[in-house]
Amino acid sequence: MKPRNKEKIPELQLVRAMAILAVLMVHATSYATVQLTHSSLYVVYNALNVLMKYGTPVFITLSSMVLFYNYKDRPMGRQLLRHFYRQRLLYILLPYVMFSLFYFILSLITSSTEPWSITSLAESFALKLITGKAYTHLY
Repeated sequence: MKPRNKEKIPELQLVRAMAILAVLMVHATSYATVQLTHSSLYVVYNALNVLMKYGTPVFITLSSMVLFYNYKDRPMGRQLLRHFYRQRLLYILLPYVMFSLFYFILSLITSSTEPWSITSLAESFALKLITGKAYTHLY
């Protein structure tokens, strides 16, 4: 039995847009909060940076709410769980691994002066992948 399509909640788009703008503002002001500590504009950049940090928790809350909304009426079963986790692997884990590998290789090309060994590179990449440190925004 295929679940019926749920009605969209248009207000979520507005909340999502506000969260997107907040995350963009945090990223846009983060460099200035580190580099302009002695500037007269530091207070402005820092205030914007701190006040807009609500964006990430809003995304987490929205994701939780939408998941609950979409799955609450479905009967729990092996097929539903398999589909759920397959979708997460495909749309979250696969891009994470691919971008981690991309940034890892890019950092090797641009900043590494030491000789490479496959074993040490594999260990380094695995550690960075598991800890989310392949690149700063992949945490």
